[in-house]
Amino acid sequence: MASSGTRACAGAVGAEDVRAALARPDFYPDRPDRVEVRETHISMVFLAGDRAYKLKKPLVLPFLDTERQSGGAKCAARRCA
Repeated sequence: MASSGTRACAGAVGAEDVRAALARPDFYPDRPDRVEVRETHISMVFLAGDRAYKLKKPLVLPFLDTERQSGGAKCAARRCA
């Protein structure tokens, strides 16, 4: 059983699997020469050719909640406002 009150699902893809896939150039349709990964305390940014992809970490901090879908939507709405 997973910790932190979450349940593991059979066949579920973990965060490390997603990170590993996004770090591979063959993951992207335009096949960049390389993918550069930049990591912050809140997210990971994958620089793939002339594009950047941002993956937010599932975190709950006093100033941020990206773990729950509703919290992530509120953060996105504040950034776009």
